Amino acid sequence: MNTPPVLLLDIDGVINVRPNVGGWDRPPVKVNAGIPVYLEPRLVDRLKDIHNRGLAEVRWCTTWCGHPDQLDILERILAVHFDRAFGDRPMNKTWAEMKVEAALAVLEEGRRLIWVDDDEVDAGRRLFPAIAKAAAEGRALLVQPTSERGLQPEAIDAIEAFANA
Repeated sequence: MNTPPVLLLDIDGVINVRPNVGGWDRPPVKVNAGIPVYLEPRLVDRLKDIHNRGLAEVRWCTTWCGHPDQLDILERILAVHFDRAFGDRPMNKTWAEMKVEAALAVLEEGRRLIWVDDDEVDAGRRLFPAIAKAAAEGRALLVQPTSERGLQPEAIDAIEAFANA
């Protein structure tokens, strides 16, 4: 059996969106994870389904990794647990560098990559030839949703199709 791709998943701007914006057919639902989080439950269900069916190995790739207590609260609310792509940020690195390093590490493992981030994906593609090459060769799916709206149904469909390929 083929090893499933790794889905690196950001939170803010991806599953945590602006209140009263959303983009599905209704506004996002507010939950309290130590801070207000606005999300679409059907999006979370689709991500959990992709992970639980083994279509992709979902890993958190977010600044929230530096706040494990808060991430644990969010996971309890969502009834999910995904591995973390990294831990807290060392002082000599930015969060962007940590996210790119996580994406490059997946590719270096020989795994296919699905990278979903509202800020870093396009820069990663532009600045790191290995990421651009993997995307061009079909070994990486790079998804950069609009921060206000987050991950949309058609993007989830594309992720699932890539994972099934």
